[in-house]
Amino acid sequence: MTVNWNESPILSQMRTGSYQAISESLPIIQNKTVLTEIPDRATKVVVNIANLWNSITTYQVGDLVYTETDGVKSSFECLVSCTNIAVTNLTYWQQVYFVEVLSNSAILSKYQYYIDYISGLAYLNSYFNNSQLIFEYQGKGNTFTSTNRIYSKSSGTEVLETLEDILSTSVTKITFHTTTPTLEDGVEGEVWFVYQE
Repeated sequence: MTVNWNESPILSQMRTGSYQAISESLPIIQNKTVLTEIPDRATKVVVNIANLWNSITTYQVGDLVYTETDGVKSSFECLVSCTNIAVTNLTYWQQVYFVEVLSNSAILSKYQYYIDYISGLAYLNSYFNNSQLIFEYQGKGNTFTSTNRIYSKSSGTEVLETLEDILSTSVTKITFHTTTPTLEDGVEGEVWFVYQE
């Protein structure tokens, strides 16, 4: 099949048969994150803390960690100063459970999350902003949208500018890096995509 890019299609690359097991650590920004793939609704998405417990680390009240036993992750919150105290000591640690809710219409409590199984967006409580969480799920694949279907400015229902407009008028080079650029890095018109290895 030939794709006519002038018609701005939405492309879908979904797996058939078995799905891909995915475990990824993602940043939470403005109460949400984008999963790498569209998750399977039937097997759900499991959320855990991204910091592995370490016996030599000093933990304060409210610090969150996880441990893994037989491939199962468990999350814990420090209740008092937890220096050199194993997470199995529930006088100092409390096991926490993330709970998926079925509607994003209410404010989510601290350990609640909502997954949009159509877009692959995960919504969380603002407590987790600027932190990393682990998301485990069965990935079905992805959908891709043309840059002229993504708007950046609008007035009411009228689209004034698309991502395609921005890219065609300003970007001269797109590069991928593992470090955040400084003001001295790059040249005018260059877009940096920063990723973690």
